[in-house]
Order: sequence, then C-alpha cells, then structure tokens
Amino acid sequence: MRLFVVALFLVTFCFNAKINALHFDPQKKDSTKIQKITLMGQWKSTDSSKLKIEFALNNLDELQLNGFAHLSFLFWGDSSHVVFTEGVHIAWPPVSCKIEMIDQTHLKLFIMDNYAYNNPPMIFQKLK
Repeated sequence: MRLFVVALFLVTFCFNAKINALHFDPQKKDSTKIQKITLMGQWKSTDSSKLKIEFALNNLDELQLNGFAHLSFLFWGDSSHVVFTEGVHIAWPPVSCKIEMIDQTHLKLFIMDNYAYNNPPMIFQKLK
C-alpha cells in the first residue's frame, strides 16, 4: 500500500512539474506588481472631468492614492519598491481599486463597488 501511495505521489508530482514548465514564460511580466516610482506623482483623467489624483508615500511607507472625495486607497508592497496593483480603502463594506498600466504615462483605474468591477475604467495621464 505504501508503495502505491509513493508511486501515485511521484506520478502526480512529475505531471504537475511538466505542466508548470510548459506554462512558464520568463519574458512575461508580473502584472500584479508595479514599481512605486512609476506611480508616484500627479495624474489627470483624460475624460471631460479632468479629475486629478496623486500617488504619494504616507508615514508608513505605503503608497496612497488621493483625489477621490472621501476615499483614499492604500497600495501595499515590499522592500524591493514594488506595490501590488490592487489597492484598498479601509472601510466596511470594503472598496477597492485596481490599476493597469497602459504605458509609462497612462494607466487605467478600476473602482470596485458591490464586490465587482462594474464601472468602466478611468484613464489617467501622468502630469510632469
């Protein structure tokens, strides 16, 4: 019985390792993280509202997004100066946002409400 369990484990492990090797792409960027320096600064929406937002470091070295009435979003990261692209506003029910970089000077910002990203994304351009 033990031999059967060991053999089953080895077959499963080898199969999973082969599948993971097939899907690994060393050139693919991690879209869940972004450099803090890329986001820091002021941004202006490209639509008619011309809403201005700002990414800045707070006292706890967290990246904070300000510019929305009654909302500021926190983006947590690590010591390598990257942050996750999912930000959160500490409240109940939780409100969150997600960033997708279009290029170095443009980003899409999705705001989640009612536990889903139902609203169309807002596009922002970085100010110099």
